[in-house]
Amino acid sequence: MKKHLVSLILVFFILGGVAQAQIITRPQIGFGIKAGLNFASLSSDKFTMAEDQGITALADTYTGFHIGLVSEIILPGFYLQPEFLFTRSGRDYRVDPPTDVVDAESDFLTHRFNHFVIPVIVGTKIGPLKVGVGPSFSFLLNQSIDATDESDFSPEVENYSMGYQLGVGLSIGNLLFDARYEGSLSRLGDSFTINENEFSLNTRPQQYILSVGILF
Repeated sequence: MKKHLVSLILVFFILGGVAQAQIITRPQIGFGIKAGLNFASLSSDKFTMAEDQGITALADTYTGFHIGLVSEIILPGFYLQPEFLFTRSGRDYRVDPPTDVVDAESDFLTHRFNHFVIPVIVGTKIGPLKVGVGPSFSFLLNQSIDATDESDFSPEVENYSMGYQLGVGLSIGNLLFDARYEGSLSRLGDSFTINENEFSLNTRPQQYILSVGILF
């Protein structure tokens, strides 16, 4: 009888230990939505067309937005945060008149592009604080041009690009707060054409991202 009792106690403790290990190692998975602002920044570039007419790619920060789905997967020692986002960004240009034209004003145009972006952040959590880094995959959906004149502006933007994101965040209850920097490992595009003048485009965009999400 004592042997059976001891055996039952041992089985109880073994099963309890296995159950506890499963609870500890079982991932915690949450799904939700997130949205926020992205502040894109590109280096300033100046190009000269025929008749000394110039076009300048402005370095001013362009404020865009993003919205989409987010998942947070908590594992022992680290977390995963894949996201599926619609993102709008852009760049401003100034078209200067030929130098021999008197009292002519510069024209401005804005190049906007929409992307489907998939960042996958891997990091660690210390209480509610998160620190993470990971790749970001971007797919061009469409682009548009807003111009103050009738300049024929045709940019050649890459359909696919890859970058990286790193930053910090907070997980408070079912709320997510993220602040990140995004750099690019790919060029924005190959070239752009304006008024039949073609210029190479070797700019790598970067941006700062602020967002808030909620898990369900």
